[in-house]
Amino acid sequence: RYTEGLFASFDGAATFDAYGAGLPSGVEELIPDPDDAQGLYARAGEGLYHSDDFGATWSQLPIAPIEYFKNLAAAPGGRLLAVEHFDVYLSVDAGATWTAVAAFVPYSGDVFASARFSSDGSRAYLATFDGMLRSDNGGASFSNPDPTFTEWVDVFTVDPNDADTVLAGTNFNGVFRTLDGGASWTPLPGSPAGNSQWFSQDPDGAIWYGTLNAVHRSTDGG
Repeated sequence: RYTEGLFASFDGAATFDAYGAGLPSGVEELIPDPDDAQGLYARAGEGLYHSDDFGATWSQLPIAPIEYFKNLAAAPGGRLLAVEHFDVYLSVDAGATWTAVAAFVPYSGDVFASARFSSDGSRAYLATFDGMLRSDNGGASFSNPDPTFTEWVDVFTVDPNDADTVLAGTNFNGVFRTLDGGASWTPLPGSPAGNSQWFSQDPDGAIWYGTLNAVHRSTDGG
């Protein structure tokens, strides 16, 4: 049976029930609010939503996509980046207002894929189908520190202790790493190839990487 929406468990994942008033079906992403232990952001349907009671109730943020949102990133201080195919928007007030900060000419050959902040929100990165962009002012503007890096990047992760260290998952050539904030990139020997889907990092430093048909784990930084 195919079921969509938000579900919650209150018995250690033994059972799950539909949950969350005000949130449409088609939930694609849940993100913790860095400023509120009970806060969550969600990307669902064609909109972005926030909950301040850990998902029990939701309110829609005042931004509408041209097509649909592909990704949402959150940083302390109410800083958010919302990613569409050809546009990226920044909010510095927890989604109350938004400003366009990056754009591609539609159907010109490049597309935005995802965004991430450093732990403190001062640095941000954007993955594109033609490399990576970096912001040194919390997402207010972006530039390309290495135009020679032209890999198709869908997902990436920023080291929580070092904003200059980033792992980027490509769709064809495995994982690349930068140690200098994207000024140069090196392919990681033996890293898994295949369609990149997601990254996650454990508190102990282990890195998880999901591709289209497998999940991989590294305990030595990739």
